[in-house]
Amino acid sequence: MRKIIRVFGLMVLIVVACFLCVLFVPTKSAVDYKPVVETPTTTPQPTSTPLPMPTDAPTLLTPTSVIEDINCDDFSTKVEAQDFFNKSGPGDPHHLDRDSDGVVCEGLQQ
Repeated sequence: MRKIIRVFGLMVLIVVACFLCVLFVPTKSAVDYKPVVETPTTTPQPTSTPLPMPTDAPTLLTPTSVIEDINCDDFSTKVEAQDFFNKSGPGDPHHLDRDSDGVVCEGLQQ
């Protein structure tokens, strides 16, 4: 039993010694504290991306992408003119529908 008490007393003594070491060991104070300063890094500048090379594919022209003025004389039939008008999107930039009734080149034959 004495041996157990002696071992227990030794353990208590070690715990107290460790506690006292923690209390009295000098630590860095706020005055001694030096913040870690990171070295500024430069942000890499973006590089230019090469533009894609043009392909040999033909450019498809839609009726609205044609810059020239289209007249009713440019069509052989009324159906061809109406099809062009319907595909060219909203509005009548070529003035094919003179009376704004939705039917174009009324003077042409079917």
